Amino acid sequence: MVEGSNYWQQTRRPLPVLVFLIPLLAAYEVGVLWMGGHNPDALRNGADSWMRWTLEEVGLNPAYVMPLVIVFIFTFWQFKTRESWHLDGEILLGMLVESMVLAVALIVVGRIQDMAFQKLETSGIIASLGSAPAAVEDLVCYVGAGIYEETLFRLLLLPAIYYALTTIGLPSVVATTVAVTGSALAFSVAHYVGPMSEPFLWFTFIFRWLAGLFFSGVFVLRGFGVAVGAHAAY
Repeated sequence: MVEGSNYWQQTRRPLPVLVFLIPLLAAYEVGVLWMGGHNPDALRNGADSWMRWTLEEVGLNPAYVMPLVIVFIFTFWQFKTRESWHLDGEILLGMLVESMVLAVALIVVGRIQDMAFQKLETSGIIASLGSAPAAVEDLVCYVGAGIYEETLFRLLLLPAIYYALTTIGLPSVVATTVAVTGSALAFSVAHYVGPMSEPFLWFTFIFRWLAGLFFSGVFVLRGFGVAVGAHAAY
């Protein structure tokens, strides 16, 4: 069995994250091509589409580059750390179980928010909530959101904000707080901007902001792999 302290350390290493991500990447990319038919881009989530557009603007083929970029990041990190390439399968199983538990926790947060908004609506404080997001979405889209939204908003944006703030002299605690809050807010706002935007609803905006805080906390405390897994499972 994997010892508790060893498990927490191992799940933050690049190799377990890489091995954990590869099946998710493969499932998403193959699923998009298979289910999308002549228009696979219609199934891609916003973060994936934005990053692919950026690659196209610099003359790269996003169909091949996007998955390879993510694999390259963690492969390079693994070589750089010069850590062992040995990987216990129980680590991956633990990451999967942990991701599912965290996803359930986020669902509970969503249910609590839903009850709070229903009470506000009943009391007349909020005139109309509109409709909440659909309860069932395509599995491929969930996996894609888990990978590419976490890559954009947690792996790239959150550290960028943190290092920018510490560079200008802000204390680490303040920089971390602003980075977590700011990346979560950007995560929520992004769903209402651009050609793939949704109608703005306070319910979905607040929930996505809370979800962004949740995933940012998971990223900081538990690492990228578990954050992706929890997001995809949710």
